[in-house]
This record gives sequence, C-alpha cells and structure tokens, in this order.
Amino acid sequence: MSDQNPGRYDAQRFRDLIKEIPFAMFTTVMADGGLRSRPMVATANAFDGCLWFFTRTGSAVAQEVAGNGHVNVTYVSAPEDRFVSVSGGATVVCDAEHAGQMWSPAYNQWFAGGASDPDLSLIKIAVTRVEFWDRKAGRMQQL
Repeated sequence: MSDQNPGRYDAQRFRDLIKEIPFAMFTTVMADGGLRSRPMVATANAFDGCLWFFTRTGSAVAQEVAGNGHVNVTYVSAPEDRFVSVSGGATVVCDAEHAGQMWSPAYNQWFAGGASDPDLSLIKIAVTRVEFWDRKAGRMQQL
C-alpha cells in the first residue's frame, strides 16, 4: 500500500511480483512476543485481494496466527534480484471450497484427503503493506 494513497495499491503489480516464486518465508509472532519464520509453499493464484496459504489445523503457524494475527511474508527471486515483503492481518479459516479452487495434486503429499482433508485449514491474510526491492532504482518501493 502506498502512504500517499492509503487503502489502494496495484494488485496486478503485486501478483506479477510474486508469481512463479515457489516458496515464501512466513513470519508470525509467538506467544512470548518473539518472531518465528518458516518456509511455506507459495500457492499459485493465492492472491485474490487477500493472500492465502495452506496449513494444518493444529500446526504451530495456525496456533501463532490465532494468538496474534500480525504476520509478514517475504518472497525472494534470486535470479531476478526481486525481494517482496508483505505485511498484514492473518486469520485461520476452514473453507474447503476456496481450498479446492487453489488445489494442486502436489499438495496430496501433505493433505491425503485433498482440499476437503479434515486437517486442512487456510491462512487468510488481509494485506496492509507491500514493499519490494526495485533493482533499477536501488531502493525499496511501496505498492
């Protein structure tokens, strides 16, 4: 989001910045206030105004999001010197229909029951800030 135009940002530009980046570092706030980051699969078509990730219902990331929804997601494309930082408010939701829209058979290795696996939850992130490294400008830019 841009400080000059709060509440509005270029959603298509954001999609273009993160497409074809297979993994993201997902940072949550732990119960003691510390930060914890872990790699997450960056699902294709995962941005529809909100950003979505698959998780197990009882996972540490789901528990941390439930306790404190402030998150950051970082995408890196080393070949293109592209770095994207996304901040927002996250919630854990169970939505088999939405999971089915994003589903790929590759996810069967984690969720044998497919998009309707009883242990499958989604993390929904309401994006509040997007920053990216603009290699040509040599500095961080905001969307």
